[in-house]
Amino acid sequence: MFNLSLARQTKRSLVGDMIDLEKRFGSEGEIAGRYSLNLDLARMSVGHTVGTDNPTRAILDKCAEIDRTGGIYFDEARFERLYNKMKLERIGLTLGNLGVAAPPISDLPAWCYVSPWDEGTARDKFVHYPHQVKRNRASNGLRIETDDPRQIMEVDAANGGRSHAAQFARLFSSISGTGYRIDLEGKDPLQASILLDDRSWCWKLESGHHRVLVASMLGLEMLPVAIRRVIPASTARFWPGVRSGDYTAETAARHLAQVISGPNKAEAVQAIP
Repeated sequence: MFNLSLARQTKRSLVGDMIDLEKRFGSEGEIAGRYSLNLDLARMSVGHTVGTDNPTRAILDKCAEIDRTGGIYFDEARFERLYNKMKLERIGLTLGNLGVAAPPISDLPAWCYVSPWDEGTARDKFVHYPHQVKRNRASNGLRIETDDPRQIMEVDAANGGRSHAAQFARLFSSISGTGYRIDLEGKDPLQASILLDDRSWCWKLESGHHRVLVASMLGLEMLPVAIRRVIPASTARFWPGVRSGDYTAETAARHLAQVISGPNKAEAVQAIP
């Protein structure tokens, strides 16, 4: 049996007893809180890490330089070009192309991804997610005029690089100057879920993707993350994506294992003073 111990201040919560977790699945109050987590165990999107397997991080590596004094040079124009190129190359990918082995949804666009343990369906995301993108890009300098879901995503893919570059530039300036500060998060804290099976675990980011990539680029090893819940593989049959029919319990549990696919380092979790 694999056990994961999370330390928060003077309180310790033992997570990893599959039977116990299954009994109290949904009682998130016992685990919810802010923890200091190792970036090596972070996962984004469909299992990307914060390393260069992450397409955006790979571009940042080419566009950002850190000198010996800690000074940052970030080539926004180059980032814009490379990011738009990458997004256009990936706009035609399907969920199946990304390794989501769930036949009912495998042919949908990759941007329709909804993990099986989260609420919502891939088809719902096809309708609603592009409008979230439209609002987010507008707040970062890119106005998208169309309301057609596919066209929104295509316009974002072709033109979103500039607004993403501006967002990364602000974060490089902020985090390199003062470190990662919780008091600057406002109403948008870093949030994640702990995913675990009987062999390993990871934390799956649910917000703050740009911040985490910048922190990783700057060499930070730990970040303060608000843990919302623990998702054990043994509870797959209860997950929303299984109930909706997007996944079977088997494909859902297999997908969780694919996302984890990282080292098991219990010492990576430390208490925040």
